[in-house]
Amino acid sequence: MRKILLTLFCFFALFLTFPKEVYAEGEFAIDTSAEYKIQDSGKTLVTQTITIENLFSNIYATSYSLVLDNIDPQNPKAHLGSKELALTSHKEADKTTLDVNFNDAVVGKGKKTTFVVTFENSSFAVRTGEVWEVSIPKLGGAFQVFSFNLNYHLENPLPRSASVDIAIPPDTSLQRMYYQEISPKPENITVDSDGNWLARYILKPRERVDIKVSGQVQIFAGPRPFLPISDETLNTNLKESKYWQINDPKIQEIAKTLKTPKNIYDYVVKTLSYDYDRVKPRKSQNSAAFVSCRRTPFLA
Repeated sequence: MRKILLTLFCFFALFLTFPKEVYAEGEFAIDTSAEYKIQDSGKTLVTQTITIENLFSNIYATSYSLVLDNIDPQNPKAHLGSKELALTSHKEADKTTLDVNFNDAVVGKGKKTTFVVTFENSSFAVRTGEVWEVSIPKLGGAFQVFSFNLNYHLENPLPRSASVDIAIPPDTSLQRMYYQEISPKPENITVDSDGNWLARYILKPRERVDIKVSGQVQIFAGPRPFLPISDETLNTNLKESKYWQINDPKIQEIAKTLKTPKNIYDYVVKTLSYDYDRVKPRKSQNSAAFVSCRRTPFLA
């Protein structure tokens, strides 16, 4: 959670100065745009572009304080245009406050001050196996909109054509997808019984294809009305099958100790790994157990 504190300064026609005071939010209109760039190393560069608009002719901002909860900002800086602004940082308990002082007064109703605060952080992105888990701090509002770019690398190792499905992020109760580009275009896009969106590609023998998917996603602060999965689908998912061996004694024993989805997720990530050799052409082999994995990307 972020709290915004504004230190205000009053002036009058005679330009007499008065002691500094803190005014309510109604004195200003504040617009914040946050950008998170995650590097291969896992370090995240955070860029916040902040615009403060004066709602009164006799009140303007002399400083701005950004309070970060449970975030350790590294190398914080602030600038207005090409000018660097004075920035101080102090920490109290789990809160870190970045204080930005403005060099010049921006006077007049409707006048705006736009400046940028940047810092780095190493805790937003955590790599777990082959998956990057990204936690973005929440900003105010009923929803937020993010741009995204996804890359898929497909390969057909067979001496004949083959169809391959990729899972793209679907609409859910917490997110709404807006796709700008899927290149190259798939043969078709279908929705399976679990609500996954599957884009199908036909690959030629020994063909490799790189697929780029881009667009925007609207993330909601709370769940919205959404078509639930049917009872028939849920009951089907609970049945024994070749790849879902729910009656296996060892699986049942493990299931008794994993009581929550989070515990199940942690167990799968720490215990299981992908066997990439299984996608290579070879003769069928008997096996006592099978693991079926599909990485379905949910953005929220």
